[in-house]
Formats: sequence, C-alpha cells, structure tokens
Amino acid sequence: MFYELACGAPDTWKSEWELSAPEKFKILSTCSKVDGVDDKAMFTVLVKAMDNIGMTEAEKEDVFKTVAAVLHTGNIEFADDGSQKGGSKVKNRDALKIAATVCFFFFFVSSGINYKKTNKHTSPSSSVLQRTRWSRP
Repeated sequence: MFYELACGAPDTWKSEWELSAPEKFKILSTCSKVDGVDDKAMFTVLVKAMDNIGMTEAEKEDVFKTVAAVLHTGNIEFADDGSQKGGSKVKNRDALKIAATVCFFFFFVSSGINYKKTNKHTSPSSSVLQRTRWSRP
C-alpha cells in the first residue's frame, strides 16, 4: 500500500500530502521498485478492492492519509543529544515539520475538531501543508 500510494495517488493528494517518489521515503528506500510491478496501476486495483468491501470514499481517504503520515514519520531521524542522560534530538527538522503538519492536519483538522485555518507563508516555494498554520478560534 505504501508504494502504491506514493506512485499512484491523485496529483491533488501528492501535492497536499507532500507525497513523492518511493525512494524519497526512508522506509521505502531499500526497495523502491520491483521488476514487473506497476505500483501506479496497483493503486487502482487497491482502490477497487476497497470499493468491493464497501469502504466509503471518506474511509478510503482516511486509510491513505494514515499511510502518508507513516511515510513522513519514517523520514524523521534522531541523534544523540550529547547529554549524559541518554537523550536524543531530531536530526532533520524539515522532516519533523512535514510529518507534524501532515499528522496534525489529517488527524485533528480533518476530523472536525474546531480549529480556525490561517495561511501564513514561510517561503514562496512552500507547499500547501508547509504554508498552513492552525490556531484555535
């Protein structure tokens, strides 16, 4: 399902959910292509199978959002924080920012928790998720 989503998701999901090629995700990077398998076509087969078992559009989207969140969370790297207490720190804050934004958006905002959306641009090249900030009304 991870490969199928990364390769076959609609362009709107790819853009909104920061999805890219499988090799860009650490949990998929050890094997990003299997000979003879068309992951984009398999995404269509997967969606059809979900239809066949009676999943609604919202349920299917929730499953795919969860998979996207796992992909992004897997990109977060940790390093020793240098203390004598055995702590750690995030090595790549950009990956943390994307994962946190995706998870927050998917699991809090999309679920109907009452948050007011405000757009604040961090840079001209930022994606929708990176530009969006959320605040309580």
